[in-house]
Amino acid sequence: RRRDVAVRLSLGASRSSLVRRLVTETTLLGLLAGLVGIGLAVALLGLLQSADLPLPVPVELDLRLDWNVLAFTLGISVAAGVLLGLVPALQSTRPDLASTLKSETAAGGQPGQMRWRNALVVTQLTVSLILLIGAGLFLRSFQEVQAVDIGFGGEPTALMTVMVPTTRFTEDQGRLYTQRLLDRFQQLPGVRSVGITDRLHLNTLSNQSIGFNVDGVEPPADVEYFSANRAEVDAGFFDAAGIPIVRGRNFAAADQPDTQRVAIISEATAQRFFEDGDAVGRMLRRLGDNARDLLVVGIAGDARVRSLGGDPELMVYLPYSQAYGSFLTIVARTAGDPAQTASALMRAGRDVDPDLWVWETKTMAEHLGIMLLPARMSAFLLSVFAGLALLLSGIGLYGVVSYAVAQRTREVGIRMALGADGGHVVRLLAAGGLRLVLVGTVIGLIAALALARLLSGLLFGVGTFDLTTFVAVPVVLGVTAVLAAYLPARRAARLNPVTALRA
Repeated sequence: RRRDVAVRLSLGASRSSLVRRLVTETTLLGLLAGLVGIGLAVALLGLLQSADLPLPVPVELDLRLDWNVLAFTLGISVAAGVLLGLVPALQSTRPDLASTLKSETAAGGQPGQMRWRNALVVTQLTVSLILLIGAGLFLRSFQEVQAVDIGFGGEPTALMTVMVPTTRFTEDQGRLYTQRLLDRFQQLPGVRSVGITDRLHLNTLSNQSIGFNVDGVEPPADVEYFSANRAEVDAGFFDAAGIPIVRGRNFAAADQPDTQRVAIISEATAQRFFEDGDAVGRMLRRLGDNARDLLVVGIAGDARVRSLGGDPELMVYLPYSQAYGSFLTIVARTAGDPAQTASALMRAGRDVDPDLWVWETKTMAEHLGIMLLPARMSAFLLSVFAGLALLLSGIGLYGVVSYAVAQRTREVGIRMALGADGGHVVRLLAAGGLRLVLVGTVIGLIAALALARLLSGLLFGVGTFDLTTFVAVPVVLGVTAVLAAYLPARRAARLNPVTALRA
């Protein structure tokens, strides 16, 4: 519209009035885009709420439209219209009137304007590359998380958390009550083994710890004792949870409150405090007046306790017969459907005690899925945003190359009339867009490397420079950008030379 603006200016229109007119138009376009976006958002949110999302645990999402969200959308729409319309409005109201009035396409590709357009495309490509690499790193991290051997729960397992009534039973009575429940659960069809623990690994609650010292091993100077994770379990827990006893023995019926206090420790704990790793028969010295030393009777395989990452954690298992707890999780390894087994556990428990207080029932897969949920949601959301950024960068590059090709339509006609090959014309026209792709990719890779360092604390099993991600993402973006530059160039090369010369 440069000629339209030039005519108005030559007839006496003020530059400020034209700027206001152009900015008003772009602002209205921004508002219309915001309204369309809100309409699409409402429709997509409805689909999302009704969809059966493949999440590992039930998640309720409050996706109702909020006035704060609507106000933010309105503000962004107005800002986009004003800011993105102001620069071209100021540029278009400063034309070379004589040359613009002579030819509608004159001065349409001034270096200053092309620099603005090129900078916009490079910025889009850079942001797209950063988002795509960020999404790629999270996806790779999620793959590594899923491949982690957590050391337990490898077979179908049902879980039920219950409370032993402390107002009805003493500790001895509570143990007998728990044993009646376990005997009933063991009789359920498909149940292979049943055990109990006061706190299952990888839970969302705070984990318990135990303090101790080891003969010949000095604790750090700033503390009086070593600390490890602690759990109270029965003998059936290890088989039910899939944690092997690699050395020594399991807890036995002879381990009673009036006998020697015993413990089973993890392999990482044994290797940490005993040079040969053989801790069976060694003592963990407890501190305190009423604390009793623990005889290590067995070593269990390592299992993830607090998080999926990092080195294997220190773990000490105490026998339920010597360390009573009223809040228990039943672990039942099953040959059938774990969800159905979890329901069967609750029904069987109510058969034993109609007043059984059940906190929750779930499967081991659901329990572990809670730990995977943040990684899955992060990977999903970043992938969506990266896909949108890729789409926008492709549209932006397509628009700039199309405009540049339109500015050179007569040049194309002359070249074709003089016998230029169509392929040569396509390469010539697309070259400018591909240069923008190269610049945006280089800048984006540098920025993505800095971003990867910032994200290093959120990634699992993926380095700050993951070769797969840093190679695959530029290839995907490059192919998209090449198509965006190639299509308008090919269309121009197919024009009739006579039509192009008359343009």
